[in-house]
Amino acid sequence: MNGCVLNLQTDGAATGYMVYSFSGAEACLVQFGYDGVYCVQGEALEAPQAGEKVLFVGLDTYLKEKNGNYYDLASGTALQKAQLAEARLQMAESAMRTAELGENPAALRAARSAGQTRQVVYEAVDVKNLWYPDFVPFTMNQFSYYDKHCTPVAGLNMLKYWQTKRGVSGLYSSYYAQSFAQLHTEMKTDDGTNSRLGFDGMGSYIRKYASTKSLGDDYEVSTDWNWLTHNLSCNFPLVFNSLLAHYNGSPDGHSFLALGYQRCSDGNYVRVCTGWDTGLSHFYYWPWAYTDFISMWYYRWE
Repeated sequence: MNGCVLNLQTDGAATGYMVYSFSGAEACLVQFGYDGVYCVQGEALEAPQAGEKVLFVGLDTYLKEKNGNYYDLASGTALQKAQLAEARLQMAESAMRTAELGENPAALRAARSAGQTRQVVYEAVDVKNLWYPDFVPFTMNQFSYYDKHCTPVAGLNMLKYWQTKRGVSGLYSSYYAQSFAQLHTEMKTDDGTNSRLGFDGMGSYIRKYASTKSLGDDYEVSTDWNWLTHNLSCNFPLVFNSLLAHYNGSPDGHSFLALGYQRCSDGNYVRVCTGWDTGLSHFYYWPWAYTDFISMWYYRWE
């Protein structure tokens, strides 16, 4: 066994997860979340069935072994010979490192010392009522007919937060696909969304379709940490537009919904709803914003 996944429950409800790797001298917590269960590329990681093994390769890469064959857990695709050889090499190197540390007291002490370095959270702020009960955002997969539609999804999630968590009525239809289509049109989304048109389109949607009009809005194009933290502290979730180069290596831009922030010993983080899944425990490392940032904006109802 080279790792384990602990899915946590309170009164039968999923309340988060912890993922441990055993590839070092001691068990190391490599991933965690405050809501839901552990997922691999958006899918829940199920316990292996009889005759199966789940093998942790690293990061969010897992293999399933069944009847002597190996499959990528996320896609179910059988591994080709070269892919299997590479995965076996990674797991063998991990096991070798564990054995070396166990036989070398000095290296073991050094590894334990390095493992004692912990992130210190100085301040953590989330918008009001985010967790009571859980806020479940829309995802892009719910509107799979469209393409490159992250901005209207982020906008619809902003409306959903204000309507479901703050009690503002009439912001979007119970037939939410209709409201999404209206946002998509007003934002002039076409192979992506211009950030300014996204902001203006949200205002146009509110004027045309929302029965409760917004009380204010703002649009910011500078990497102003104080602007972001001030508005999140005022409980205004905001659309955060950035390139993905440092987030996941993609050359594209993306619209997140920012729902909180943390000031930590290793830098500042923005809690974001990605639109790829319903999780609320994703964080954007703020220093990336200096090179990748595009804009951020909000509409508010108080």
